[in-house]
Amino acid sequence: MGNPERRLQFVAIMVFLLINIIMIPVFVFWFTPWKICFGLDGPVVKLLYFLVILLIGGCVWLLGVSMHYLYRLGFGTFSPWNPTKKLVVQGVYAHVRNPMILGIMGILLGGGLVFGSIYLLVWILPFFVGNTLYVAWSEEPGLYKRFGPDYMIYLQNVPRWLPRWKPWIEVRK
Repeated sequence: MGNPERRLQFVAIMVFLLINIIMIPVFVFWFTPWKICFGLDGPVVKLLYFLVILLIGGCVWLLGVSMHYLYRLGFGTFSPWNPTKKLVVQGVYAHVRNPMILGIMGILLGGGLVFGSIYLLVWILPFFVGNTLYVAWSEEPGLYKRFGPDYMIYLQNVPRWLPRWKPWIEVRK
């Protein structure tokens, strides 16, 4: 990562994640009552915590894989100053169009459950609405301008938020 431009891209990605996964939840915790629920006991509670930890781990993996696909297959990042040069429709992107946002929402959900914070769980709603508006009004029209009919075909076959069970396979003529 010797290239200054690549370092800047890495820093921008880390700042985005830091704000959405750490800073806003910490702000929510700081100004609202909350409790850490690790003290709860019993086999069912332990199983639920295990499942929540799996959810958080899976969502961290989803974020990493999504960024990897954009970088390796799209030759860019999700940042506006280095957008992908190629439409990425493989891997997690063959199941859902916005896997990074889903990953962040899963991490927020897991954090709200682990820390017992209704306020953090409530934060997911404006985060989701804001991202939905941004995606519909800015990101998708921009992707259509960049990738044209290929993006429209992708848009018609891969859902925005609820992943397809079977991956969509792009058919080229």
